[in-house]
Amino acid sequence: MSVRWLLLVPIAVALTACGKHEADRAAAASLAPPSGEQRLPDGSVVIPTDSPKLKEIRVEQIQEAEAPVGEVVSPGKVETNPNRVSHVTLPLAGRISAALVKIGDAVRRGEAVLTIESPDADAAESTWRQAQAALTQARANLKRARPTTIARRICSSTTPSLKKMS
Repeated sequence: MSVRWLLLVPIAVALTACGKHEADRAAAASLAPPSGEQRLPDGSVVIPTDSPKLKEIRVEQIQEAEAPVGEVVSPGKVETNPNRVSHVTLPLAGRISAALVKIGDAVRRGEAVLTIESPDADAAESTWRQAQAALTQARANLKRARPTTIARRICSSTTPSLKKMS
């Protein structure tokens, strides 16, 4: 009977170990490495010699080196947001003498963004100033003429009634 037990115990252990390998293999199959790579039980990965991934791997001695901080080099394209761009048109022809804002600055409606030198603008401003001067002169003349006009009306309206009384 002891011989039977001696034979049954190693067989039972072997069967248990075989079942464990099958479970490990099933778990490893679910985590299968991509295209031709083999994952070994110790966690290492074997890459075939003809794989292009092998060209990307370098093995070197560990050493200190300067590394850029906060810099990412990446291909890309910068585009403007068409919903946040305004097109500015000038009301008259001329030469820009000063830019008051830079590209990317935020501006508000009515804020000056540039200074223009234009003969048309100079002529328009001169005409406006002449019109303002004429308006000021007309108001002054009106102010001087009002007391005289009011006095004449008062005199003309009181004179007929005085004539009737006498």
